[in-house]
Amino acid sequence: MKKLTLFAGTTFAVLFLLGINCYGGSNVIYGCYAKYGGDLRIVSGHHSCRHDEIPISWNKVGPAGPAGPAGPQGPQGPQGSPGSASSPGPQAQVYDANGKLLGIFPTAWDTLISFFV
Repeated sequence: MKKLTLFAGTTFAVLFLLGINCYGGSNVIYGCYAKYGGDLRIVSGHHSCRHDEIPISWNKVGPAGPAGPAGPQGPQGPQGSPGSASSPGPQAQVYDANGKLLGIFPTAWDTLISFFV
């Protein structure tokens, strides 16, 4: 049983790698078009074509097309739930030397740093 599993696994791996090499290794597909009869064969490269065949190739992925028009605006979504009520947090009142209030500022360090930067 182990030999059969090993043989099957090896066969699959070899066939998989051959398939990638022939058809998945690049973005170009190569073919041979018969001059008489019109048959088409997919091959790994132009060198595989016979004397009575015309080598052809094409891309797997073409160039991107132009952007389409904008779609219609969707319907308005449902109203969101209200947020929780909370206090604004500690604040610092700043006065000048004469006692005049200059402003109220949050005391979070990142806010104070961004104020002075």
